Amino acid sequence: MNDMTILDITQIYGNNQLAFFKRQLTNASITDFALLLGGFSPNYNYCDNKFVNRQGLYWTKTKIDDNLVYGIDYRSVIAHYNVDDFRIGCRPVLPYSLIQEKAKNKSRTTVEASLEEDLERIEVEYGEYPQFVMNYLETGKLNQLFYSGSLNTTGKLYTIADRREKGSKERFEPEILEEYEYKGKKYVPIRIAHNLCYPKIFLSNGIRSGVGDVVWLRVSPIKWLVDTENDLAVSKNILFAGVPFLYQKKYTGDFTKTDLYWYLNNIFMKDIIPSKTEAITLTPEKRNFVVSESNFTYQPGVNITMTLPLTNAALLELLQKNDTLTLQSSDQTPIQKVIRFQ
Repeated sequence: MNDMTILDITQIYGNNQLAFFKRQLTNASITDFALLLGGFSPNYNYCDNKFVNRQGLYWTKTKIDDNLVYGIDYRSVIAHYNVDDFRIGCRPVLPYSLIQEKAKNKSRTTVEASLEEDLERIEVEYGEYPQFVMNYLETGKLNQLFYSGSLNTTGKLYTIADRREKGSKERFEPEILEEYEYKGKKYVPIRIAHNLCYPKIFLSNGIRSGVGDVVWLRVSPIKWLVDTENDLAVSKNILFAGVPFLYQKKYTGDFTKTDLYWYLNNIFMKDIIPSKTEAITLTPEKRNFVVSESNFTYQPGVNITMTLPLTNAALLELLQKNDTLTLQSSDQTPIQKVIRFQ
């Protein structure tokens, strides 16, 4: 099976433990992006250096009962998480054979697994995703370029779970973020919403940010830990949060029937494919849109939160076939707008 999945608890602690978990803590660093999507991490502890490599919480697919699954917390301790908890992050898992030919920057290190055995640890890069925020000076520069209309957009969209409110929702409601390019590098702006676990949060750049602040994230290669014996690649970091295991249903133990599985294979898997290098210049005449095509399958009546402006090309990815939508924005200020399919 070539589907994207997550670990079960026996692959972390147990008879099926993957090679890279031997002689290594099982906790994982949480990205700034995952924190901004509602992921939990202590604000002051469990960091290697200030707020870099902060540890978070992540899911496993092992069932405890209808409403609980096992997970790993920031101390490498086995935890019990409610299936509708939006604070828990995700470490996606792929068959290594699926990405082996396209993987880049493969590195090997030898670690002592026991007194009798050394292990070769393999790490590769595959795909890309918004992960960590820019520093204060870089953020100021990107804001200046954005408001002056000097940034280009790649036309790529990232789809996350709507962040307008904390707590459980009845179903997945998408929020759309757009990717920009400057001097060959890619960035995603995001306005901090009310879904944070703290009123204000320290990100990896050391800046304390709160609701309403706009931060810029660098789109960077995803690092994967590889277990060749079991043909698995596991994301090194917690890449996103905000998508619960299940929104309403009870967990049967079949991960393929969960909302998290659906998100991984229908949205996240596509979002990590790198955008094309050519950029689309955002000009004022492109600010009014009427479009009627889409590869998405959202049902009519589903709310979508979007950060404007968006290019015509980007909107074509969003709308359902035969649906129409008009978006208008009077200036280049990034705003939140809730829209509904007609």
